[in-house]
Amino acid sequence: MSRALGTFAVVLAGLASGACAWASEPREAIPVEGAPFSAVPVEITAPGEVRWSPDQPRSTAPGELLEWGAPADPRAEPLVVFTGGGVLPANVKVIEGEVLRVDAFGFGPLPIRLATVAGLIFVVGADRVATDRLIDRLTAGTATSDVVILDNGDELTGTLSKIERTKVELVAELGPITIDRDKVAAVALAAAAWERPADDARRWWFGTADGARLQARSLKLEGGALTAELASGLEVTAPADSLVWLHAIRHRGVWLTDLQPAGYRHVPYLDVAWEPAIDRGVSGGLLRVRDRIYLRGVGLHSAARITFPLDGQYRRFACQAAIDDSAQGRGSVVFRVYVDEQERFRSPLVTGSQAPLPIEIDVAGGKLLSLIVDYGQQADELDHAAWLNPRLVK
Repeated sequence: MSRALGTFAVVLAGLASGACAWASEPREAIPVEGAPFSAVPVEITAPGEVRWSPDQPRSTAPGELLEWGAPADPRAEPLVVFTGGGVLPANVKVIEGEVLRVDAFGFGPLPIRLATVAGLIFVVGADRVATDRLIDRLTAGTATSDVVILDNGDELTGTLSKIERTKVELVAELGPITIDRDKVAAVALAAAAWERPADDARRWWFGTADGARLQARSLKLEGGALTAELASGLEVTAPADSLVWLHAIRHRGVWLTDLQPAGYRHVPYLDVAWEPAIDRGVSGGLLRVRDRIYLRGVGLHSAARITFPLDGQYRRFACQAAIDDSAQGRGSVVFRVYVDEQERFRSPLVTGSQAPLPIEIDVAGGKLLSLIVDYGQQADELDHAAWLNPRLVK
């Protein structure tokens, strides 16, 4: 079916009408340079300047903020998964032609262009890693036809023709199939019909307390309201106190994981080999430490060394180091950082019960940056190491 449709402008009135509300609270802001600080954003201008609450009488110029707060895990199901990777918790109502109509739990009724949707998740289990992997599958863009994934693990392929309150209809090779919606775990939409957001349409990630994670071309926070033009072209407005996360896609710094690694080596303790995980934990899910989600980072399993090119372009490197929550409080490692062949940082023993350890080093003139994870106390048992928010300053 055709999935092209014009831009919508929608007011997300659900929160404003009292359907759901969250009190704003200070959260950590990470500037490109300088120490992190705790604050609440009270104004975001269209060019991207952020002004902070009166107890933090300061502003962050456009391009100078990396991140504020952290995304939340979705509090409810189903989930709409966008082609750019965004996630929206919403009750899926119906497909009407080229439009998916939903009632977003935090935002109210929304019409969403099907061309911007990668898939739908109807069942979100307690296993967060499994949900993360399913979102990654839906956004990978490998489906050559629509796929209905049943709750028993079976999969049906064809062309999705209808979604209603109680049923899903699929036109398969042998004809139409009607499926009870309560038996559907997820739906993947064929990538051939996708409309991916252009790079210049992605300036911000932002998140709300109900677990929405969305990409925006522009954000404006003013007078207690947040207005966003999403990367898909949809314009939305929500109360400011629903905002829990800002993540700048464009800024003056450089996320380390935007660089192509120059080398990787892993020394298994026994026979199990682990690959590096870029912007993911080694378990395959999002990086999570003490229930906080980190969009950026490197997951490594001991003993391992990953190297990134600096080429003398940068002067400072900063991150946090910890054991991912997938280790369930276990695991123990030593983190080391090398610039060229000189050790610049060595941590004490870090265990899965500890808070993230801040790291900041001078890398001026360096050609290569190496992140190393060594064995701790229990060989390599659950050594799910995580380098969180690793960034460089030119």
